[in-house]
Amino acid sequence: MLAISATMLATSTYAWFTMSREVEVKNIQMTATVPEDIQISLGHLQYVAGGTTDVDQATAKNFTGLTDNQGILKPASGANADNGNVQAPNTGTDAISMLDWSSSADISQYYRLGKIMPASSTTGENIFFTPDAAGVGKSLKSGAKYFQAADMTTAFAWDTTDSTFKSGGSDGDSAMTTLHAIDKTARADDKWGTGEETEGNPKYATAEEWYDTNDDGYYVDIPVWFRSSAKEDINLSVDAYVTTNAAKDDDDLYLAARAVILYNSTPAIDATPAATSNLLRIRQDALTETKSIVDFMYTTNSTGDAVSAVDATAKTATYADATEYEGAGLIKVLAGTNNAYGTPTKAIVRVWLEGEDPNCWNQNAGQNFNISLKFSKDATTPPESSIVRDDKKAVGEDGSLKDGQQVTVTVNNTTNDVLVFEYHSTATPKWDLIDGTFHTLEGKTYTFNSTTVTNSDQIAAQLEAMGTKQSTFASGLTVTVAP
Repeated sequence: MLAISATMLATSTYAWFTMSREVEVKNIQMTATVPEDIQISLGHLQYVAGGTTDVDQATAKNFTGLTDNQGILKPASGANADNGNVQAPNTGTDAISMLDWSSSADISQYYRLGKIMPASSTTGENIFFTPDAAGVGKSLKSGAKYFQAADMTTAFAWDTTDSTFKSGGSDGDSAMTTLHAIDKTARADDKWGTGEETEGNPKYATAEEWYDTNDDGYYVDIPVWFRSSAKEDINLSVDAYVTTNAAKDDDDLYLAARAVILYNSTPAIDATPAATSNLLRIRQDALTETKSIVDFMYTTNSTGDAVSAVDATAKTATYADATEYEGAGLIKVLAGTNNAYGTPTKAIVRVWLEGEDPNCWNQNAGQNFNISLKFSKDATTPPESSIVRDDKKAVGEDGSLKDGQQVTVTVNNTTNDVLVFEYHSTATPKWDLIDGTFHTLEGKTYTFNSTTVTNSDQIAAQLEAMGTKQSTFASGLTVTVAP
C-alpha cells in the first residue's frame, strides 16, 4: 500500500479556481507496502558523518535505512534535493545499497511541502488553473483568465515580461509546489518556515500573490523508484482510495483530491515520464467501495468536466470530459538476474486539488484527508489476502488451520526480516505472503524447516509441507542464516 496522507488546512488570502481560500498541504506521508518481490525507494540516502559524506559500510550497518527514517536524501546535483533533484537509489544488495530500499516509506520523514492551490486537469498530464474565482468559489468572474502550470514533468514558471506562466519563465516562481527535501542531520531542527534561515535550513516563503508563488504552487510531484527480484518483468497497476479524519458528509474537501502516476513505458532508473495513468479512480474510504469520488460540476461551464487546454495568448480555456484510469498494468519493473534485483524504474506520483469538483469551495476549507495507493501486479482488484478478517487466528474443530490464519516467520539476518504469511486452503499456493520482504546476501545459506531456501516462495512451499495442524505453527518460525 502506498499511502499519501495530506493534512490540509486553510487561511483566507486569495481566490483561485473554484475556491477562495488557500489550502495548505501541511504534511504528506507515503507508506508503501509492495508485493514481496518488489521494493520501493525515494532515492539515495546519505548517512551524514562529519556533515557531508556517506559513512563507511560498517557504520551504515547500524542504520535501518528507508524503513526507519535514517539518513537524508542526497542531491543529484547542487546543495539540496528539492523538487525531485534527488540522486537515484543505489542498485546493489550490499549493506549501503539495501538501505535505500524497503517495502515501506514515509515521505513526511524526508520532505516538507509548500501550499497546494486548486487547479484542474482532465488527465493529470497537463495542469491548469485560474485565479478568477468568484463569490464563494462556485463561479468564475466574467472574462476569467486561465494559465498552464505544467506540461508533463515541465513545471511552468512566471514570466514578468509576458505576464504569464510558461516553460522557462524568467521570474523563476514555479507553478509547482516546492517539494523541500529535509537537509539537516538534526531533523527536529529542520522546520522549514520557523526560525532564522541558515545553511541547511532554508526559510519557507509563502505565496505573495497567485503568480508570486514562492514555495507554494498548484500541484506536487513525488519521485519514486521500484525494483524487482522476480524472474520475469512485472507490470504494476494501481488502485486508490481517500479517507478523512474529519466528520464526514456528502460535501467534503477530501472528495476533490486527485492523483495520477506519470511513468515511462521503457523502464530505466533515470527514465523521464512520458505517459500518464489518467485520473485514478479514487474510491471513498476503502478499496472495497465500488464508486469513484471523481466528480465534476457544470456551473462554470457546460462543455466538459475540467480544463483540457489553455490558449496561451487569449488565456481562455477548453473544457473536456475527464479520462479515467482503466486498471491496466502501467509501470514496468524489470526482472532480476542471477538472484539479484533488476534495474530500477522511476515514476512520479502527482497530486492536486480539482477546482472543478463540487466539493472544492470556500466552506470546505480546513479539512484533512489521506490518499492511499495500492500497487499490484497487473491487477487493481485488492487480493483476498488484503482483507482483514476477524477469524484470522481461529482454527477448525479438528485443530486444523482455518482460512485467513496468519503466521509470522522471522529471519535472523542483518536486516531482521519479518515475513507474514496467510493461509487459504483452496489457493495455489496455500500460503500467501502479505507483508515483509526476504533479503538474501551472497555467501549466506538460509534454512527453513530443515530445507535451504532462497526466496519467500520457497518458504511458502515449506509452510505447506508442514501440514495443516494449527499446533505445528504455534511456536516461533525462524529462517536461520549461516555464513
